[in-house]
Parts: sequence; C-alpha cells; structure tokens
Amino acid sequence: RCLSDWSSDVCSSDLLSNIGEVRFGQLQVSDSAKICTDTGDIELDLFEGPSLHTDCGIGNTVITASGAETDYNYKIDSQMGDSYVNHHHHTHRDDLDDIPDNTLTKDHHAGKNIEIQCGLGNITLNFTEESL
Repeated sequence: RCLSDWSSDVCSSDLLSNIGEVRFGQLQVSDSAKICTDTGDIELDLFEGPSLHTDCGIGNTVITASGAETDYNYKIDSQMGDSYVNHHHHTHRDDLDDIPDNTLTKDHHAGKNIEIQCGLGNITLNFTEESL
C-alpha cells in the first residue's frame, strides 16, 4: 500500500499497514495521529499537530514536523539502525554492557510530542524551523 501526496485534516487518525510504504504529503491533526507498518517505509513530508506516534517494524522512517525542534518533546527508538535529528547523526551507547541503546529522548517542556519506534531501520526527524 502506498499513499502519495495524501493530505488529511482530522481530529485523530490511525493508519495501520502490514506491508508496504506509507507516504504522506501533509498530515494535520488537532489531537493525535498513529502510523504503524510491519514491513515498509514511513515517509511524512509535513506533520502538524500536538501528538504523533509511529511504529515501523522493518523499514526506514522519515518525518518532517512543522515548527522548531524546541516546540516538541520527542522519543526516538531505533533498535537496529541510526537516528538523525535535523540532519545530525545521534548514536547512544550504554557503557555498562555490550548491548547498544539507540533511544534518544528530549524533553523541551513543550506541548507537542513525537514518538518514533523502529525495529530494524533508520529514523530521520527534521523540523521546518531552526531552534533559537
């Protein structure tokens, strides 16, 4: 399943896909959105809303959020892959054991939240504005 240049303006939205790419040109929600795919990429060119949760089992996730990085609290968890925020590579390792910890959490005390989970694949989170 592939949704190209799809635009939505809704209160809340859940999109679930077992296999295939999920692509949005723009997604606007007044409450929350959840996008999940077992196998396939998630691409969201522009997200506008207070809450977004994505879960990609196998594949890459690329999201651009409206506003600045400091407008959002976010948690990025890539179990086996790399994470990028505003084109900067983030790798986090737990020094206590040999198991990599690829969770990146930022609490900006903001009113908007993004949570991105990916089992096997890379995560890219960008913002339309630069933080001051």
